[in-house]
Amino acid sequence: MENSDRKTMRHERRRQFFIKAAQELMKEGDESKLTAKSIAERAGYSASSLYDYFESLDKLLVMSVDEFMAEIGDMTEVEIEKCDRVTDCVEAAYLIFAEYFLDNPLLFRTIFLAPGSSRAKFFSNPELMPKFCEMGMKRLESLRQFDESLGLKKGSSLIIEQILTPEMFGILFMYFQGLYEVSKEEAIQMLKRNIDHVLEPFRELEEKTISSKERLGGKK
Repeated sequence: MENSDRKTMRHERRRQFFIKAAQELMKEGDESKLTAKSIAERAGYSASSLYDYFESLDKLLVMSVDEFMAEIGDMTEVEIEKCDRVTDCVEAAYLIFAEYFLDNPLLFRTIFLAPGSSRAKFFSNPELMPKFCEMGMKRLESLRQFDESLGLKKGSSLIIEQILTPEMFGILFMYFQGLYEVSKEEAIQMLKRNIDHVLEPFRELEEKTISSKERLGGKK
């Protein structure tokens, strides 16, 4: 059993070497280096050995992107702590996610824009992208709290998710495809304007809810 455990630990440790190598190459931004040969060389192994630890290069790259999701999650939690309004929390979560990909364009290209790749289908696979799926669960929980804090019917805020998530990915896709001739900052401002437009009625409701609670509190 002990030998088996050591073998499992060694296998996982080597998998992490490949994931770390792929992440480093993604951060460097050279898409031509995201090959089995370059990743394996960076990890200190032969290209053929990569397939002893991963079923395919696509799955390795998807798992490598997932490791960045924890960083996005941490950044989001820090920013949300500063928010006084639940609607501001929603806006912050979308903007941080978008800004991270705009700052690290190869992450987005790796998943969504690689020619002939089917990597995007793995994006919500809990085995390959557990951190991304965990972010999704936290987002659903925050939406549940959104409904409760504004006295909305359960599930009402899912409308926001169904509008803003495609909107965010649409802007990122158009930006990285060069279909929007705007700067990174302008792309973020475009997303922010659209978020503000969608959240406007909810912000008005939130202000009324807060004012009502303050009035009731003052009468006690």
